[in-house]
Amino acid sequence: MKNIGILTFIIWITLYSCIPAKSIETIIKGEIKGVSNSMVKLRKFEFDSDKILIIDSIFAKNDFFEFKINFNTSLCVDFYFENLNKQSRIVFLESGELVSIAGDVNTLKIDQFGKEVFDLQVKGAKSHDELLQKEKDIEANGNSLAYFEEIIKTNPKSLLTPVFILITRNNEHYFNGLGIKVKQSYYGEKVARRLENIERTSAGTKAIDFSCT
Repeated sequence: MKNIGILTFIIWITLYSCIPAKSIETIIKGEIKGVSNSMVKLRKFEFDSDKILIIDSIFAKNDFFEFKINFNTSLCVDFYFENLNKQSRIVFLESGELVSIAGDVNTLKIDQFGKEVFDLQVKGAKSHDELLQKEKDIEANGNSLAYFEEIIKTNPKSLLTPVFILITRNNEHYFNGLGIKVKQSYYGEKVARRLENIERTSAGTKAIDFSCT
């Protein structure tokens, strides 16, 4: 009976760990100088295509605004002020966070994608600092695909890793080695779908590992 009880417990833990992550509310409070009462659009990056999708929009009041959104695990977003035709740098969010952002719409720079953006000071987004550090490391290594691959290979539990896989478009084979949470993240699921499409056209390749091991 004892062995049966242990087996039941193991099965329960395994099944529970395989339950997809739920969408949790994330709150973003912003103060951007120079936007006055402009319309601000919160946008998300897909990375498996060139699409940037609008999640929500709101009018800033005296440079202040707030968004409350629900999503699964992690998301890359920016803030676009339509009537000013200006956009912020990318911010990397995790679900359930209380995030504050601040900046000046007239303080512009060129981002890693060659676009003119205004910079932000971000608090409360725990993986955003990791994104900033990775961007510096990538730039220091000449934006080489080899260095991107090194990051992907050595960071299987980072929520940023599937984003880099999607950007480089040639490292999908690392998907099976990613952590459970990373596989089930918004961008992890996109990598899984891309890999599935690749393997449909390649006979005799190893099947995608959707297990929770």
